[in-house]
Amino acid sequence: MSYVVASKVKELVNGKGMMSSGDLAEHLSKSIATWLDLGIKAAQANDRKTVRGSDLLVFAAGKMTLVVASKVKEHVNSKNMMSSGDLAEHVSGLAEWLLTRALERATANGRKTVRGEDL
Repeated sequence: MSYVVASKVKELVNGKGMMSSGDLAEHLSKSIATWLDLGIKAAQANDRKTVRGSDLLVFAAGKMTLVVASKVKEHVNSKNMMSSGDLAEHVSGLAEWLLTRALERATANGRKTVRGEDL
């Protein structure tokens, strides 16, 4: 399942003067699923059935809408949990952070193309 809007991912990467490989959005979605599962565990550890943006631990709301809110909600609901209204915004913040790190890795490796493996 894809949690990100591929065109927005490409827009963010291109806005930094870089190119994105075809697998970048797919790898970003996999990373987001992992972080969502950690957020679910944090909510469960606090005896809650609702996953909040703060359960992602360190990510503020994003500046761009990079994720599909309905897909985020679908993932959380599939784990018998509910999602708060701010969760998708915080997942977008997570996506921005992950992409920034990937841009840094690609640049450090002398490439103008950000690959999925840079995540």
